[in-house]
Amino acid sequence: MEDSVFDHDFAGHVMPDDVMARLLTLNNVLMTSHRGFPSREALKDIAETTLSGLTAFEEHKALVNQVKAQR
Repeated sequence: MEDSVFDHDFAGHVMPDDVMARLLTLNNVLMTSHRGFPSREALKDIAETTLSGLTAFEEHKALVNQVKAQR
């Protein structure tokens, strides 16, 4: 839902999500998009985890964040 509504200018256009459009007319509703992922801290953690995994793989060490398929 966020991709279709947030970060778009609907001035002069009808918002495609009827429920969200109705909620935005209420004076006791504050609506914001989810922005947890692109935070500086989150991106730093993702980069560090990725790089440590690549280093461990190259050095033939245990891959602590490896995801294994269930059988």
